[in-house]
Amino acid sequence: STLLRQNFDEEILSAIIAKDAKNSPANLIITEGVRRPGDITHLKQLDNFYLIALDTAERVRYERIIKRAEKTDDATKTWESFQIDGQQEAEQKTKQVAAQANFKIDNNNTLEELFNQLDNIILKIQNNSI
Repeated sequence: STLLRQNFDEEILSAIIAKDAKNSPANLIITEGVRRPGDITHLKQLDNFYLIALDTAERVRYERIIKRAEKTDDATKTWESFQIDGQQEAEQKTKQVAAQANFKIDNNNTLEELFNQLDNIILKIQNNSI
């Protein structure tokens, strides 16, 4: 994504995803990985666009990364290296994006609690009670 943004512009991914969403017959489209304000520029222009921010404590995120071990160095990642990763530009800009969210989810607990919060948000959207 960095190369695309550097060679085109900061909003390239937002423009592509917004176009795909607009042309899709689907009733619900979910995208993830939004980290920069430019990632939602075009998406915000869509009818019925809702931004949901997940709030997870830094220590909880670290423990989950270690447990998932999706990347080769995840299982051996130290707390200190995780904190250094958190200083990267994209990680810092997530706070700016989250401030614009229509909904915030507390993602520090169980999957069941996460799903309950998601269900409540979907009900609010469906009932237009936001």
